[in-house]
Amino acid sequence: PISFQIDKKKLKSLFYQKSRAFHPDFFVQETAAVQDEALMSATINNQAYKVLSKLETRIKYVLELKGIMNEGERYQLPPMFLMQMMDINENLMELEFEADAAKLQVVQQEVNEIAQNLQNDIQATLDNYDDKAEQIKDLKKVKEFYYKNRYLLRIQNNLRKFASLQ
Repeated sequence: PISFQIDKKKLKSLFYQKSRAFHPDFFVQETAAVQDEALMSATINNQAYKVLSKLETRIKYVLELKGIMNEGERYQLPPMFLMQMMDINENLMELEFEADAAKLQVVQQEVNEIAQNLQNDIQATLDNYDDKAEQIKDLKKVKEFYYKNRYLLRIQNNLRKFASLQ
């Protein structure tokens, strides 16, 4: 079933089961067409596991599948969130010019709190999503979470540049 939450053990088990079934080494005595089909199936299995094993890529996949998100889309984040991110980015620029371990710690804590609040706000929606009910409002909420989270991940990557201050 289409879901944001999955049983990771079950996913891994199914992945290994399919990997054994489609592994190209088991088809060396077959015709070229059968070998190509096995290779294609193994590739699809690997891609599926890669997408479904991480929440971020799973969210993107479900939203695209449901037509809520399009490849290359330019999503407009809410102005309040962007203002908050602008303040954080200004603090990061200041840290580039003047290293300050205490200020870095404050910025990291603020980013972590925002990320945690985002996760807390969306968790029930992710947990309770019912594909049969086709909850467009919930899918739009997940989409906003996805883009906000991606923005925060970029900031967290920028924060890693300052690791030497700690």
